[in-house]
Amino acid sequence: MSATPTSATNTSTKITIPARPLTLTATQSPTVLPTVLLTPTFPYTPPFPTSPEGEQQFTDSVTLQWSWERALNAGEVFEILAWQDGSAIHEPFATTTEQSYFLRFDLPQWKYGKQMGLYFWAVRVKRASDGRFLSLESNAARFRIIPKEKPPTSVPPTNPPPTEIPPTEKPPTEPPTPKPKATPTPA
Repeated sequence: MSATPTSATNTSTKITIPARPLTLTATQSPTVLPTVLLTPTFPYTPPFPTSPEGEQQFTDSVTLQWSWERALNAGEVFEILAWQDGSAIHEPFATTTEQSYFLRFDLPQWKYGKQMGLYFWAVRVKRASDGRFLSLESNAARFRIIPKEKPPTSVPPTNPPPTEIPPTEKPPTEPPTPKPKATPTPA
């Protein structure tokens, strides 16, 4: 018997297929719920700033003034807010029942002190007892705090002051009294 060489071949190959993430497809569209935006309502229109106008400049104090459609009821106050240029926080610093407020920059409630710069202010109406706002904040008005000018310093004169000139003699107002003539005495 003769030997015939046989070759063994492996016909099975291992194939690896990476798993893909499952993607779910919705068969129903989602239910859209209506968005309800709650807009607060206020019984009053906001006050209207009247002074200072534009960007007036002040060093020590300013009188803020506004107008409003009617007089305040009992228990209602105007609340005044202020903020520095670039700030988004409108901070209340005073309340009053008048339609003006005299603000001195050195008062403790004015937290900015005499810091130079541009400031904005607004006013609104609120109930004093519970703090409930009765109007929106007014449109913003503005003013600028500037440094106080120093009084001019005295500068020595460049030319010396003139020297005093002695008074000149004035002519007499009455004619001089004649001197008695000497009369010869007999010998």
